[in-house]
Amino acid sequence: MKKTFLLVMLFLCGAVMLACSKTTEAETTVTSNSTTSLVPIVYDYSDFSDLFISEVDLQLYMPQTDYYIYYFQYDCTHCLEIKSEVLQKVASLTNDTVYFVVATSQSDVNPQIAVTKTPTLVLISNETFIEAYVGVSAIRDILDILS
Repeated sequence: MKKTFLLVMLFLCGAVMLACSKTTEAETTVTSNSTTSLVPIVYDYSDFSDLFISEVDLQLYMPQTDYYIYYFQYDCTHCLEIKSEVLQKVASLTNDTVYFVVATSQSDVNPQIAVTKTPTLVLISNETFIEAYVGVSAIRDILDILS
């Protein structure tokens, strides 16, 4: 009888201890979640080095039929304003492709593509310049429809 009683007591003590441990972890988790928020991944242009077009002649001749090119400058105020949005979107794309061109002068832009300011996002289709989206607002509108 004493052995049975001892066994039952050990079982109950173990159950209570485990229950307390789980409750403490849950409370800690809830407390942590209530005081912190999820931090998005911060991307940099260097994370997309495979998407940079360094030769002007290649800007119209990438492997996809339809794609976008984002022209920017590292020190452009408006480019910096939209940088995180552009990079977050590029990281999440599954259907569309966005390439990057650092446009420090007009010589960095293919003459058949109408880019005179940064930031500019252009649509290329079948090796032809289709349309340019110039400035933060226009680029944000297009980013919303890319997938």
